[in-house]
Amino acid sequence: MQDNQTNEKSRGFAEFLREAASDEALAAKLEEISQLDELEIAPQLIRLGADRGFHFTEADIGHFTDEKTDLSMDELSLVSGGCGDNSTASGLGKILGQWAKTKCFTADCMVAVPDGVKSMRDIRVGDEVLSLDSAGVRRLAKVTDVMAPREMPLIQVTFDNGSQWLTTDTQWFYCGNDDYACIKDPAGKKALTLDGACAGVKQTEKTGRTETVYDFAVDGLNVFFVNGVCAEGFSLS
Repeated sequence: MQDNQTNEKSRGFAEFLREAASDEALAAKLEEISQLDELEIAPQLIRLGADRGFHFTEADIGHFTDEKTDLSMDELSLVSGGCGDNSTASGLGKILGQWAKTKCFTADCMVAVPDGVKSMRDIRVGDEVLSLDSAGVRRLAKVTDVMAPREMPLIQVTFDNGSQWLTTDTQWFYCGNDDYACIKDPAGKKALTLDGACAGVKQTEKTGRTETVYDFAVDGLNVFFVNGVCAEGFSLS
């Protein structure tokens, strides 16, 4: 039952994307939303969709490239800004780009690998890291893509097991059973941890610092352990 509900939500967002890609009447609203503070973007986008009869959540926005959206590559290219003179696509691309491309960690965050840990900045395509399969069983995953380093504002996240992340506020963590949550709005959800337990978000605070951040993607579920907590990898280059 839960999978069916997830698919319905994802299709709702996919249909909104299709309409946004072809309806110039949405352009002004999308451009306006794209200029808002990052914390306001998702609620405003959800309200805009609801006004037009679409129903989706922040998780659906964060996972808009997931296979459940059933969008073609051409449609994905369009809504992510691939069509240069389409103002609607441009506005939506700015919005989705913030969600899909700013998930990352500082160099001193450590990734669990088969023989210990490795710094985020030292991860390369072809490396193996510890991950999980869809049943929650630990597996080795191969790094398939590495994001180019970039400068981003940081937040410090403290979990209730004592683990910490220095990351961006759009980073997602994995809760198991195909469920994810965003650091900036965890909604009481808990992340899976390397020791097989769970950890909730105890505190998040802005650091006031901007540093170089890194991220990568792995095959399979695209999750890995950062400082012992299960994180989602980035999904767009």
